[in-house]
Amino acid sequence: MRQVVAFEYMSGEQPSESASLQGWFRKLGALSARLHLHSRQWKKPAAFQRKVWDFDAMLGARPLWGDWRAGPGLHESGRQLLQTVADALAQRLGIYGRGHHRFGLVHADLRLANLLVDGERLGIIDFDDCGFSWFFYDFAAAVSFMEHEPIIADLQNTWLEGYQAVAPVSKEDEAMLPVFVMLRRMLLTAWIASHPETEPARLLGKGYAEGTVVMGRRFLQTL
Repeated sequence: MRQVVAFEYMSGEQPSESASLQGWFRKLGALSARLHLHSRQWKKPAAFQRKVWDFDAMLGARPLWGDWRAGPGLHESGRQLLQTVADALAQRLGIYGRGHHRFGLVHADLRLANLLVDGERLGIIDFDDCGFSWFFYDFAAAVSFMEHEPIIADLQNTWLEGYQAVAPVSKEDEAMLPVFVMLRRMLLTAWIASHPETEPARLLGKGYAEGTVVMGRRFLQTL
């Protein structure tokens, strides 16, 4: 028996961070909503298995991408602060819950490197990390490696505009977006520590973990 995957060529280029991303994030919000609607209506086959991207798989007892505490350049004071952040994230996610309308099959890695722009079309590739998680975690994945940039507020607004043109967004869902962004940032800190051979890890180095501490401090001030 062999497990196989069929691919076909999709034209296009990665959206440029130097260009205006708001328009593409509006399209991405609409695409995300369509994917989530399909996921909510889809009946999972009995033999279907994918990763479950819950708190334990990201930052907890069974981290799929390694331990965030091993982030390059992370000192003990930073680890202590981020542990407080992790505890707060776990609490918020526990309250938010994993109901069918909030938790299901998602792409889980909609970052710029996995988007292809061709004219007015926005395409999505790389479903390698596709698994079960919170639907609105897909926004946090979309802003990977630029979570700290001032543009994130505008990208969130335009992403929500696109999403709401297709499906409703509750106040509870919207309030969780910064939580998922912080969750993703800590997960990527673990990923950089466990994937030192990759280009993002080499480019970002120690500064990324230090930036995670700065983001974590700001996050705690919003609680």
